[in-house]
Amino acid sequence: MGAKTETELAVGAELAALLPADAKPWYRTKHLLLLNLTLLVPLLSAATIGFDGKSTPYCALNSIKSNL
Repeated sequence: MGAKTETELAVGAELAALLPADAKPWYRTKHLLLLNLTLLVPLLSAATIGFDGKSTPYCALNSIKSNL
C-alpha cells in the first residue's frame, strides 16, 4: 500500500477511483458551469413560488371555494 492522496483520505479509495482526474475546479469546466447555471432556474422559481404550489392564485381560489 502506497501513501494515500488527499482525495483518498477524504472520500475513500473506492470512491476516489471513480472520480475524474481533472484538476480544474467545476467553475472552470464549461459543461459543469452550464449545468449549475441551468439549475438556478428551478432553484429560484421554487423559492419564489413555493415548494407545494399552494401559493399560486389558482390554488388559493380553490381553497376559498372549498371553505364556502
